[in-house]
Amino acid sequence: NNNEDGDKKPQPLRFVPARMPGPTFDTSSWSPLTLFQLFFSPSVLRALIANTNANAARRLRAGKFVCKELTVEDFYIFMAIIIFTSLLTSDYWRKSWPYNFSFPGDKMTQCRFEAVLWSLHLSNPQEDEENEKNTANYDRLFKIKPLYTEIVTTFQAHFQPHQKISIDERMVAKARNSMKQYQKDKPTKWGYKLFILGDSSTGYTWNFFIYTGKSVSTTGQDFSSLGKGYTLYIDNFYTSSTLFKDLCAKNIGCCGIIRKNRVGFPQTNNNDLPKKAGEMYTEERNLLFVKWMDTMMLTLC
Repeated sequence: NNNEDGDKKPQPLRFVPARMPGPTFDTSSWSPLTLFQLFFSPSVLRALIANTNANAARRLRAGKFVCKELTVEDFYIFMAIIIFTSLLTSDYWRKSWPYNFSFPGDKMTQCRFEAVLWSLHLSNPQEDEENEKNTANYDRLFKIKPLYTEIVTTFQAHFQPHQKISIDERMVAKARNSMKQYQKDKPTKWGYKLFILGDSSTGYTWNFFIYTGKSVSTTGQDFSSLGKGYTLYIDNFYTSSTLFKDLCAKNIGCCGIIRKNRVGFPQTNNNDLPKKAGEMYTEERNLLFVKWMDTMMLTLC
């Protein structure tokens, strides 16, 4: 059909979220530190500090360097410097004008910062030794699991997504690791690849997992904790008519650019568009395929 035949608008899904969409608490009176502590809870801090101190002691026994015990206050200062240095590039501990900033030098020396950075350890060093490579139970994410698991749980606890959600890929810079991936279209081209389930209205990350390589197993997780009636926006890498039908059966809407060579894409001459600007659509059961020509051909499902 072309646009002159009259459009048929798909029926909207009945949206029944598990909770009221948006933050689960009033953020207006919260300080930046209080919000930060939501994601770095006291239990997580205790674990990270204990594991870092254990790693520092292990390195000291090996004759690497001396690092005094990390405290909660030290950790907050360390994290503040990490955030600060991501916003401003400079020689932070330089003492000559005009680069002699009061922060971070008045809170932590460069030697202390580097000692904490080199000793920082998220997992238990003793348990690391039990996580042997090339074994059936080897976990490639073991060293970051304490923080990784807690952050994902916290993301979901403090926010309920609105109806429109999206799946995206993000890269986290990492210099040396066997899980490192390359994405030419991303600002960070080398690093960990993260698959993100985010809220389209705010950009909030509700869930994510780290790509560790091909796997034939499934997680068994589903959308039950989200509710029903969500609309998912995805990239053409995932778009397929079979997937969309399966999601529709679970009361989940879906939309995305689809490749013309995908299995299930309507293959008829009637769907061809002239090279001049135009638009067409065709329906198949609960699917609506839309094609239009602008500066390039675009096809949505």
